Amino acid sequence: MKFFLALTICIHVVVSKVSIDPHEEFVKCDNGMPMFSMDFSGMEIIREEDGTIIADGKVKVLKDFNVPMKIYYYTKKLERGAWNRGLLSRLVPDFCATMNNPVEPWYNVTRHLPPCPFKAGQEIVLDKMMVGKVWETIPPNFIGEWRFYTEMTTTRGALPETECKLMEVSVVEH
Repeated sequence: MKFFLALTICIHVVVSKVSIDPHEEFVKCDNGMPMFSMDFSGMEIIREEDGTIIADGKVKVLKDFNVPMKIYYYTKKLERGAWNRGLLSRLVPDFCATMNNPVEPWYNVTRHLPPCPFKAGQEIVLDKMMVGKVWETIPPNFIGEWRFYTEMTTTRGALPETECKLMEVSVVEH
């Protein structure tokens, strides 16, 4: 009996096609931190039929982001009506130093960005930039509602400031 259960699970994992459906925009985090000092209203996230995610438009930097920029990203998953800590998290003490490293998960995006620091008033142009085909690397047990948090700490004046942005996504099976 255990053999058939394991076989059924393996077939389900191999046959399932899973994709990410990002919600339309970044929102303020629910942890009380201020939103990133960037205007994302000119940016659009597009999900193509084949699962490719594309970012298009402009992002305007509203306040300076100085070097080093510490990034902490983490996830939460909706389970039984409550948002619980997800499996993914990482602290990057100097994000700028990793932007052009091809082994980093954000390289598909950051290789197209201008180098750090980001200055107030700067516009970052995303011209139909392919973020990737994320569904190819996501196992079926990730199906559900997720929140992807990104906290960024930078020094402004003499004090560190931490801001947060949140992207809500649905991981769905087709």
